[in-house]
Amino acid sequence: MIYLKIGGSLITDKKVPFSVRWDRIVQVVNEVAEINEKMIIGHGGGSFGHVIARDYEGLLVGFPKIREAMMKLNMILVSSLLAREINAVTFPPSTFMVARGGKVEGIFVDSIMEALDKDMVPLVHGDAILDRDLNYVIFSTERVFRELAQYIKPRKVLIASTDPVWIDGKMVDEINDGNYAEIVDRVGGSEGIDVTGGMRGKIKEAALLSAIAKVDVYIFDAREKGRIKEAARKGCGTRIRIRNRKVVI
Repeated sequence: MIYLKIGGSLITDKKVPFSVRWDRIVQVVNEVAEINEKMIIGHGGGSFGHVIARDYEGLLVGFPKIREAMMKLNMILVSSLLAREINAVTFPPSTFMVARGGKVEGIFVDSIMEALDKDMVPLVHGDAILDRDLNYVIFSTERVFRELAQYIKPRKVLIASTDPVWIDGKMVDEINDGNYAEIVDRVGGSEGIDVTGGMRGKIKEAALLSAIAKVDVYIFDAREKGRIKEAARKGCGTRIRIRNRKVVI
């Protein structure tokens, strides 16, 4: 079982609202079709969800607008997967999660598990989640994966992005209990609109996911052909291996 996130920065241009990189979507879908293993696929908001989430931050009217934006991008991706004969089925996190004070209070994963049993590929995404104390909260795909991993355990998690983790022009090979705090403190932010914390937020969520599910998480540059397949086979890019949850700040 693999969890694969298709980064929003990979398939859209975050600097151009509602842009789609069709060539990247075709490339990603073709590579996914070559992986012969059960998986849950997720995707980021890219130039769709992040733009709306920024413009309507905290306002209840933003919830349906964020949902609409995410479903537009989601349908592009699910249609592309289906065209490649990948039986992808969309499971918007806002339909199976509810939060209280920013934390998940209720989650229903039975339908996702049933889809996996029937050899379908569940497709989730970063989403706005209704919150009993707040209007709603934004969950990144990594956060959604973290919640799901407590019920459906992956053997590894792949985050296909436009970059691994870089510090001072050099790729970070591994983030572990010993160097996590230093790396998070030194990593840069996002080049485009990102309401989930950019690379720093991605690392924090990936580290929590690694610690809770006891799995390795790989953040890698998927622009080069074959990288997703390589990551599924042996891992590539920056490996995140955290075993002590307390080190995650």
